Amino acid sequence: MRSVLEPNLIAQTTEGMKILIEAGADVNHGRDTGFTALFSAVISGQIEGVRVLLEAGAQVRDVQGVKLAGCAQGKQRQQIIAVLERAISD
Repeated sequence: MRSVLEPNLIAQTTEGMKILIEAGADVNHGRDTGFTALFSAVISGQIEGVRVLLEAGAQVRDVQGVKLAGCAQGKQRQQIIAVLERAISD
């Protein structure tokens, strides 16, 4: 089952994510495969979603041997990688 946060990523809105997070949504909830909302945000190239999830405590972790930063897509790929690297070093 996917995270309740993922539909907001699909809709490309962070406002709904913020409301759900404030209401207690688990930012590290993963599907049976281990993929989380953060992984979805990275794959879909949504830098704001990545930032919101990291600020809420999402863990940067690889899934099934797949490097999270290596999955960054879209025009903001380099920005996403930089944000993930900062989160890892903090």
